[in-house]
Amino acid sequence: MGAGKESTVTKKLKDNLLDLAASQCVKFPANFVDYIPRKWEKHGDLIVFPSTAFQEDFWDNFDKETLWREIARSLNVKRLARQDKIQSNDYRSPNVSMLLGSDPWALHIDNKIRYTFNITKCMFSSGNITEKMRMAKVTCAGETVVDLFAGSSVIK
Repeated sequence: MGAGKESTVTKKLKDNLLDLAASQCVKFPANFVDYIPRKWEKHGDLIVFPSTAFQEDFWDNFDKETLWREIARSLNVKRLARQDKIQSNDYRSPNVSMLLGSDPWALHIDNKIRYTFNITKCMFSSGNITEKMRMAKVTCAGETVVDLFAGSSVIK
């Protein structure tokens, strides 16, 4: 996407949020489009937004359930969540809050490999593409393959 161009998805989300604001008599700041996230993780019918998404005070003027439903409709998903900072525990656990829906189980398909995981307990990494491509070629029809990679970090 070139500089200054707006993606179709971002435009649809912006337009739908403007319509919702008008229907709920909510006034946006002039630069509200700067506060609409442009990046997120999509796992099947679930989107996980970054920690900064929809945190500005003016979003509190909306009926939250209606706001989340409109955002989900605009992005063609059924569930929404927000990722916060990784917890400072021995497992570096994710800190995810469901915004719309209650089922934290996600399905992510990457290179014909189906990953199922609980977003409140596990994190998905799009890295290590070479290994994922190798595993996509392994014949394992009818079998369950478990990815047991445990990330590493230095804990001080």
